[in-house]
Order: sequence, then C-alpha cells, then structure tokens
Amino acid sequence: MTIQNEAFCQSYGCLDLNQNLSEGACHESPFQSSKHRSTPNLLALSRSQMERIQIISEFHDGEEVLVSDLKTVVKVYKYPLEKLGILTSTEINNLFYSIEAIIPVFEGLANSLSSEVNKYFSIPCIGMILYLWLGLEVITKPQPDYFNYGRKCYPYPTQNYVQSICESYIEMMPSSIKLLLDYSAHLYEARKYFEALREQKPAFTDFLSRCSHTHFSKRLNLWHFLGNSFL
Repeated sequence: MTIQNEAFCQSYGCLDLNQNLSEGACHESPFQSSKHRSTPNLLALSRSQMERIQIISEFHDGEEVLVSDLKTVVKVYKYPLEKLGILTSTEINNLFYSIEAIIPVFEGLANSLSSEVNKYFSIPCIGMILYLWLGLEVITKPQPDYFNYGRKCYPYPTQNYVQSICESYIEMMPSSIKLLLDYSAHLYEARKYFEALREQKPAFTDFLSRCSHTHFSKRLNLWHFLGNSFL
C-alpha cells in the first residue's frame, strides 16, 4: 500500500493498522469517520481506484450540499420574505420561481448516490444512477431506420441519426429534467429581478444584510444559493 493511499484512508478515518475489524464494521460506510475501524478492502486498491473513490465521494458530498442550500433558500429566505410582506407574491415567484419543485429532483439523486457510496466492500459505481436519473434509457434503443442509410442514398447518415437521438430525448425526457432546464433558463431573468429588488426595495436589502451575518448563510449572499450552483 502506498503512502498516498494510507494517507487517503486516514483522512476518511477508515484505516487503523493497529486495530482489528470490528464485528459490526461491515455494515458501516467507508466514508464515515471512525478512530477505531480498519477497512481491509481499501488496502489493496490501486492509486487510480482510490482517486475514483475520492472523486465520487466529492461529487456525492456536493449534491448533498446543494440540496441543503436549496432548502435553506426556501426556509430562511423565501418563506420569511413572503410572510413578512417584504416582497409581493409576484416578486417572490419572479425571484425564486420553481425552486421548491426542483429540490426533490436533486434530493433523489443525492439519496441514490448515498446508497451506492455507502456500500462497504465495493468501489461506488454511479454510472447507472446518472443514466436513470437523466432518463437516458429513452434514447439508447437502436433505431433501425437510420442504420440502413448508406452514403449513396443519404450523404450524412450519422449526423441525421444523432439529430434523431437528440430530438427523441427532448421529446421524451423525464419531467424532472425539464423542471431543471426550465429553472436554469429562468435564472437570467431572476438575476435581473434580484438586482432590481436590491436597488428599489430597502427592506429587501436590509433583510439580505441581516441574513448575511447569520451562520446558515455561510456569509454568502442569496444569489449564491439561487443561481451560482446552476450557472
């Protein structure tokens, strides 16, 4: 085992060379901290496998942070602004749009990743999770009509086939992905509303200033939570 691998294991609290594997350890996640737990399954991994685990773990952590941030926006910003009457219902909708609808979409992905990451004796495999989450199964079935084209009867068969795949996905993509695309497309308008509200509504600016000094805001402004994760 290389020094780099040992350091990586220790950084996750997964390696204690002086401690035997406890009876219940096989039910725990290799990514959970523990000072008295060894993980023999990690000892034989190559450097590339360790890097893969680290990348997948960081991706999983990022999705969980995103879900947490979106929930913070709704609970700490959207609801109080509405309840206190600082913004009208129209202004709330223009600024926050469909944020509550997209939370379950990312939460579902984060939960699926958690189940895979927490498999104790295997390297996480997230390809199928993303494949199903994106709804790619609707476009991976062969379309014989385009396989039969030859250069003599159609000059660009590959281009036509790719175009057909894209059109099929757009037509049949899951409603959850359409929600994300719709929300992302609205962010450009939302940014304009955000800047306009800060200039025209002193109460809104004061509210944001107060929130920026609280622990839940991480000293970041509202736009960080609303749009930076998507742009």
